[in-house]
This record gives sequence, C-alpha cells and structure tokens, in this order.
Amino acid sequence: MTNLMLCTGAYAVHPYDWEQIGSRVHSMEELCFYIVRNRYLLTRESFSQELTDWIGTECALPELARSLQKRFSARASAAELAVMILEYVRFNSPEEIEETKRVLRESTDMDVYEKSLARADFLMESQHFHQAIDAYEDLRRATPAPEEDKHAHLLYCEGVMNARMFRFAQAAESFRASYEISRDPEAYLGYLAALRMQMTEKEYLEYLSEDPKGYQLSMTLEERISKAEEGYGLSDAFRRVRRLKTLKNEGRSGEYYAAVSETVKALKDDYRGTRDVLVRN
Repeated sequence: MTNLMLCTGAYAVHPYDWEQIGSRVHSMEELCFYIVRNRYLLTRESFSQELTDWIGTECALPELARSLQKRFSARASAAELAVMILEYVRFNSPEEIEETKRVLRESTDMDVYEKSLARADFLMESQHFHQAIDAYEDLRRATPAPEEDKHAHLLYCEGVMNARMFRFAQAAESFRASYEISRDPEAYLGYLAALRMQMTEKEYLEYLSEDPKGYQLSMTLEERISKAEEGYGLSDAFRRVRRLKTLKNEGRSGEYYAAVSETVKALKDDYRGTRDVLVRN
C-alpha cells in the first residue's frame, strides 16, 4: 500500500463548524486543506477561541492550542496564526505555506468582496472551472443590485467559465447580460464568439445580417480567431496531432500507438497535477 500519511493529532469525534468558509472540519489535515484553499477569505477572526479549544480537545493537541491562544491574545495576524498551524501539521508543501502567508499578508486591507473575487479568480487561473463559476455566481448573488459594475464584471467572468466548459448557450447569456449593464464591447465580442460556436455558419451569418453592431464587431472577432489559429498552428499540441495523423496515414501502427500512449500519459499526468492543485489549494 502506498501514499500513506501519518496524521497529526486525533480525528475529531465532534467536527468543527467553520462558519466563515461553510465547512465542517474533522481533522488537522482537513483544517490545513481549508486554510490553504480559502486563504483569500480568512481573517484574524477566523482563528477564534472556539477553534483553538477544538484543536486542544477534539484533536488532542493542547500544546498547539495553548500556543495559538497565546499568539491570538498578543494580536497576531491571520498570516501568523495560519502559518503556525500549517508548519506544525506539515500537511502542505513549503511552497504552499509560503504562498498562503503572502496572500494573507497582502489581503489584510481587502474587504469581503475583494477577497471572494480573488479566490474566484484563483480558481479560474488554476483551471478549476466548475468551482470558479460557482464562486462567481455566489458572489454575484451576494452583491447588492445597485452595484452594477460588479455585476457586469462577474457576469463576464461567468461567461468566460461557461465558454471554457463548452457551455456556449449559457456563455452567450452571461456575456449579453454583462453587456446590457456595462456596454463594454469586450462583453459583446464574448457574446458573438459564443453564438459563433453554438450556431451553424448560416445561422450565425443570418444573425449578423440583422445586427449592425454585431456585424461591425464580428470583423474584430474574426481577426482574433485568425491570430489564435495561427498561434495554434505553431504550437507543440498541433505538431503532436499532425505527427499522429502522419503516422496513422502511413500505416506505421507501432509508432502510432506508441505516440498515442505517450500523448495519453502526458494528458493523465497533467490532469493529476491539476487535481493535486485542487486538493492542496
């Protein structure tokens, strides 16, 4: 059996309800997981007396609990308290701990909206698209209606996430709603791109013929698509696909299947890497 890990402290009989992040925590390893994953949302108040008591009693780590309480009483920052826990448990890598410290220090002056948006952006950049779109939608629902600029930005981000998940009808709706608020040409370009991907060529051209603004912007969109296609033509991914096609057409089955296996392995390794980021971050 592999990938075993010696856990720190006891597994809690009574889990800790961490209301600020909406999760129940059962162990110190889970606590570290949530600290790193929610580093954009945590504040000094996240490390409360109730949490230190839970660490001392339920996780059977009274020494760590006393140290945390002492630092909390001395007005330690969220970064200091988080790092104390992370370094004690050592569930996360040194790089993750350092990044968490940096984020917590830099986010001290951020409000709840800014922290939540930073977390959603982090999920998007890390290619966790389903989680990202949920984060953007939750943030939009929690944002008061009069704050139109925020709603427009969040709708645009939802459009990006839907497009990356090939949900082009939903992407078009999000981009169009964003444009209706902001009148930002970029939002309308996103709308047109989503329509172009879900419609037949005939349907798309018929739509443009009835939308003068869309027709004008479609020229910009086609230029961007041409540049993207040119870039893909020079990419390693395109060269790999072209090589596979050549091997198959030439009947070099041994080399073809070896190349396919190599490509599949690389994709699996990349996928495992993103899942590891998801678990650890």
